[in-house]
Amino acid sequence: EPDAMTYALISGAVGIVLGIPLGIARGHHSQVRLHDKQGHFIVDPSLVVMLIWLGAFGLRYAIRLFLPAAGPITLGVSDGLLVFAITSVIVARVVIFRKYVTLKNALPAQG
Repeated sequence: EPDAMTYALISGAVGIVLGIPLGIARGHHSQVRLHDKQGHFIVDPSLVVMLIWLGAFGLRYAIRLFLPAAGPITLGVSDGLLVFAITSVIVARVVIFRKYVTLKNALPAQG
């Protein structure tokens, strides 16, 4: 029988695969504005990111609470949820940063 590490690696890979498209979608739907202070930008608040984090941690807690006898698979699946949440947020931030760079480069040159 596979150990907890095997389940964690498999569910972590699944978390990455599922987190990437969600992060891309989240980043594309985020409003990004340039700030008056050079080198800064504003990202409008998003309920989606908070819900992803709360959902992942809540589901992880529930799995460990209600299925403690499931053993290694419980640990692996719950760790995969965290990888999913982290991946989606990191990818969204990369997309948002690219939006900022595009906005910044569209400004007329300041001399």
